[in-house]
Parts: sequence; C-alpha cells; structure tokens
Amino acid sequence: MKVKALIAGFFALAASAVHAVSAEDYHVAVDLLHNNQVTASPSLVVQDGVPASVSVSGDDGYEVALTIRKQNSEFLVDTQINSAGGSIAPSFLVKASHPAKVTIGEFGLRLTLTEQP
Repeated sequence: MKVKALIAGFFALAASAVHAVSAEDYHVAVDLLHNNQVTASPSLVVQDGVPASVSVSGDDGYEVALTIRKQNSEFLVDTQINSAGGSIAPSFLVKASHPAKVTIGEFGLRLTLTEQP
C-alpha cells in the first residue's frame, strides 16, 4: 500500500513539475544589428524571471544577456548586449510572436519571443 502511494505521489509531483517549467519557458530569437545589417543570430530558451545569456569569443564575438518577465499579455525584456563594436542595454515590452526592433545609434537588435507549449 505504501509503495502505491509513493509511486502515485512521485508521478503527481513529476507531472506538476513538468507543467510548471513548460508554462514559464520562452524561446527567444535575437538578431544583432550593426548599421541595420545582421551580425549574429543567437537563440535561447529562457525561463520567466531567470537571467540567461549566450556569448561567442573572438574578434567578432558578442555577449547577449537578457531577462524576460511576463506582464499580463506582454513581456518585459531587459537586455545587455556587448560586442567588439559597442554595448547597448535596452529594456522594452514585446508581445509573443511579434518581432520587436530596437536601435541605439548604429547598434540594435531584433527580437522575437515565443511561448513554449
């Protein structure tokens, strides 16, 4: 009897954990821009409220750090982009599956966020 209860409890816990994680996961596709030309196109899977980053070393290297926070039907995106050519740190609101573009001087980014099923 204890074994059945333990197994049932394990499956209930596993199912709720999987549901909670997938409900908070977002796929984020980023195009880094210099003079409106795409210089890199990293892609990340990000959890709501958890900082995430990707970096590439070398002469054309870059680092993209971002945090996504759901706010009603939109998402607040906080970014920090560092590259050999400069750095920008825009924050902006986006809607899921609607590309957003931010340009500051000659640098910019285009971002599309998709909620994971």
